[in-house]
Amino acid sequence: MGGLLLLIALTAAAALAAFARVHAAEDAMRTRFLQSTARLQQIRDAIYLSARLARDYFVDPRGAGGRFPSGRGDAPQSGRAGAGPLRAEALAYLRLLDS
Repeated sequence: MGGLLLLIALTAAAALAAFARVHAAEDAMRTRFLQSTARLQQIRDAIYLSARLARDYFVDPRGAGGRFPSGRGDAPQSGRAGAGPLRAEALAYLRLLDS
């Protein structure tokens, strides 16, 4: 009878140790997941910011709040003759992002 109780106690201790290892592994996976999610969110935020800046620039290059002082906003009007189709495609893409 005493041997059976000892066997039950050892089995319970082994089960608790296994559960502790599984819990530690799950915590490590959760931490890696949260870190990768945070990195992906930073990338998404940077993409959305660049899209907004591009949209503002294509809509009104001179009224971009001075964000592009040495960029194409200072080019003469004749230098932007081929930008119409590019501007239209960029605006269509940005509308797609906004929807």
